[in-house]
Amino acid sequence: EFRRVLFRSILDRIEEDSSDLQALVLCPTRELALQVADATRSFSKYMDKVTVVPVYGGAPIVDQIAALNRGGQIVVGTPGRVLDLLRRGKMILADCRMVVLDEADEMLSMGFIDDVRDIMKRTPWGKQTALFSATMPAPIKKLADEELHSPEHVKIASKEITVDTIEQRVKFVEPRDKLDALEAFLAEAQPRCAIIFARTKIGTQRLADDLKRRGHKVRALHGDMSQGSRDSVMIAFRNQRVPLLVATDVAARGLHIPGVSHVFNYDLPFDAEDYVHRIGRTARLGAEGDAISFACDEYAMGLPDIEAY
Repeated sequence: EFRRVLFRSILDRIEEDSSDLQALVLCPTRELALQVADATRSFSKYMDKVTVVPVYGGAPIVDQIAALNRGGQIVVGTPGRVLDLLRRGKMILADCRMVVLDEADEMLSMGFIDDVRDIMKRTPWGKQTALFSATMPAPIKKLADEELHSPEHVKIASKEITVDTIEQRVKFVEPRDKLDALEAFLAEAQPRCAIIFARTKIGTQRLADDLKRRGHKVRALHGDMSQGSRDSVMIAFRNQRVPLLVATDVAARGLHIPGVSHVFNYDLPFDAEDYVHRIGRTARLGAEGDAISFACDEYAMGLPDIEAY
């Protein structure tokens, strides 16, 4: 909700008669950049002259340059592609008055923090900057101290870290029996839309292949895939043409995928915060959801930390 308020305030300050770039939003992934761009377009649907341009790697840069040349008051992009366009002189920030750093801690973990710093150096001094971050590690706090001037600190706190509309369960199972246990849950629940999280890229692809061999309609999503393949997977999953998505944590943060009824932690995550982000893909916007985690014993890696968190 706070993001919605911010983006609406950005739109209120856009000068529609000027096609200059006036607001820049940086996101860690292409998927999130496209999602933010779509949301911003929906907010601006009654503003005739506001154009939103997403820019990201893995797509032809010439098409994005052409879109920028036609004019885009709001640019939503990933740090690498934005910096590439700036270095080529194809994106001008002289009139940029608002900058949003979205999922800043994720940009840090993905190695984009230096690119973000470089981009910020190229923005005007008098801009307004907003930073969103689920956590505040030291490098992000330092970035905020350097780039934000007398900021208002808004912390969204809750007595419960996870919403009570998610039913959370843990299934203790031997490693060799995990696939059979997962299939039993799938047969019982018949989920219309479910995400199954694995820990590694190799494990993600292997699990998706195993489920395919057992007759399930399933796709994998991980960092070894081309951007075009990742796009087609997300489109098929969003449109519910494929009910099962096996993913690494690349899908856990930031993305809003309507209708996810179940989340399975086939492999427990390395830390408790990742668990919260994973299961937060279900029970969105007041809906109910199920989160089922597989553990090999009660002292499984990460489980005590997750329970305590």
